[in-house]
Amino acid sequence: QDKVSKDIPIMRVLVPVDGSASSLRALHHSSYLFKGITRVRIYLLHVIEWSDEDDENIDENLSSQIQEEGRLILRSIVVPKQLNDYKRIVKLGSPSTKIVELADKLKVDMIIMGNTCLYGATGGKLFAEGIAGERFAVRNSGCITVIEGSGNHTCEYMTGGSVVVLGQTGNNFGAGMTGGLAFVYNEDGLFKNKIHSQSVEIKSLNDKKLSNHQNYLLKLVKEHYKETNSLKAKFILDNFNKLINKFFIVKPKDANFLNLLNILIKAA
Repeated sequence: QDKVSKDIPIMRVLVPVDGSASSLRALHHSSYLFKGITRVRIYLLHVIEWSDEDDENIDENLSSQIQEEGRLILRSIVVPKQLNDYKRIVKLGSPSTKIVELADKLKVDMIIMGNTCLYGATGGKLFAEGIAGERFAVRNSGCITVIEGSGNHTCEYMTGGSVVVLGQTGNNFGAGMTGGLAFVYNEDGLFKNKIHSQSVEIKSLNDKKLSNHQNYLLKLVKEHYKETNSLKAKFILDNFNKLINKFFIVKPKDANFLNLLNILIKAA
């Protein structure tokens, strides 16, 4: 059996953790994704935000001290027994930048998303076949993204870009949102009760006046499917005309649906 297992490719998974209860839940939940998979290698990544990482005058003692604090956090994390092949990594810098750099360097097959993913994002695209944690796309100002579920406070203080959620969300959606658009697949019928009604308003996408918005959403779901091979995206694409009445579009109260879409199209 050992000889057979050596011939099976290793699935490499990057799990960013910050020591919080939420990030630890993401790690433990990830262990259930790999039942039946013989070889999985987990990279536990803790990124310490450090704006002067490229500064030639950085104090070596301070750098070593910060690195050691990061290692202490990682050593305190109890890894599920199923995940017996793992490595702990500490990086200094921008969390989003370091996650992308390390994922590329290690050639990982999957990144487990936790909380505050896309915090303060200014551009680019993210397609994720999975559910994000809390505060997804907070202060997003230009990123275009499609995910398949999210926790509380999604799109909080968002000022631009677009967010598509092909699944359930948490509460307080769009609190403080002043720009950008969001599209939500209201599969459980509860989304109306989850928005921050003082900041945003929602409208059913099943409206002829929003045909351009429908086309914009369809284009993003197609791109999501192309990048992820998501079964959920395929189901929505195959039944798009029937399911359009389950989609809501979300905008800041003081903004205009058409103007926001034009801004997104021009920025693309």
